[in-house]
Amino acid sequence: MGIETIQTPTPLPAILHVDDDRLSRMIIQDELAGAGEFISAASLAEARKALASRRFELVLLDLTLPDGAGLDLLPDVGAAKVVILSGSVPDGEAVRRAAAILDKSQVDELRGVVARLLGGG
Repeated sequence: MGIETIQTPTPLPAILHVDDDRLSRMIIQDELAGAGEFISAASLAEARKALASRRFELVLLDLTLPDGAGLDLLPDVGAAKVVILSGSVPDGEAVRRAAAILDKSQVDELRGVVARLLGGG
């Protein structure tokens, strides 16, 4: 009788997706199915509440939200990697802080970026 090794499943990385467009959230989360555990936020307030309640490995961030600019969330994300998803190109602090900046239409490229950032490729 040998020693049995029991492998416990590795938990999926926590991903916070901040976007007020419900359809965009659905499309992106469908594209990234299996990449992580998604928590959605449609506003800065919802995102801040989520960030206060748990640690995230990745934040997918839209720049235009109903209660302010997505960039206002950058001080709150901690060590999470940030991918900015926007129709406009940010500058300054956002460019320095973001691990990647993609146009919202680049959904096909997003899977590779997320895999690279989360160590899966």
